[in-house]
Amino acid sequence: MLAEREQVIDALYREIEGLAVRAILLQAPVASDLRFLLSVLRVVPELERSHDLVMQIASRAGCIRGEDLSPRCRGLVERTGELASGMWRLAADSWYRRDRTAASALGGRDEEMGELHASLTAELAAGRMRLPAAMEMTLVAHCYGRLGAHAVNIARRVAYLAGPRSRLALAGDAARLTGLPRGCGGAVVPSAACGGVGLGEEAGGPSQCLSEGPPREVGPVLAVRAGLAGRAAVRGRRGQGRPSPG
Repeated sequence: MLAEREQVIDALYREIEGLAVRAILLQAPVASDLRFLLSVLRVVPELERSHDLVMQIASRAGCIRGEDLSPRCRGLVERTGELASGMWRLAADSWYRRDRTAASALGGRDEEMGELHASLTAELAAGRMRLPAAMEMTLVAHCYGRLGAHAVNIARRVAYLAGPRSRLALAGDAARLTGLPRGCGGAVVPSAACGGVGLGEEAGGPSQCLSEGPPREVGPVLAVRAGLAGRAAVRGRRGQGRPSPG
């Protein structure tokens, strides 16, 4: 069954790649259309390579008897397989829903996959199993790790496909990171972050609301730095108003 699907996937790979390249050359797409076609060109190879990994896992698993594996090894392999399947379900859902948050969720699961791979490698190296079975399971563990990495790559392409975040969404991120108040439907950030000279509302100076005036791109990192500077200024002013001891 997997061999038959391999032929279908290879044919679809070539067809989809040709259609995407033709659309780019003849239609000169821009913006979201171009992002979609570029994402397709990046995601299709991930799918084709992942199917190759599935075939390798299936072929090698058929050469291993259950009694050749230690109980801990069987448990680790089962957990690794379940994790890889869950990662791929999440990656597929993120593609259909254009969910940019799946990349961070899959990043955490990929770290868990790395920990499982390390535990499985240690178990295989402990010498509790026959050498041929240990060698086959080492390759299976590697294939599972690569499957997880391909799922993460697809989720990252989805984040690119979804396009840049809106200015209002970036403002909300900045407000959550800095703890600065929100106003006028946007996040109040220190005016120094917007090119001004004041330290912002928390420092007692002028503030700039992102929903007012001309659009200004303020990244979360810049907002964090400016917010910390504003708070430091507030503490400095409070410290100057305290009477000196003695």
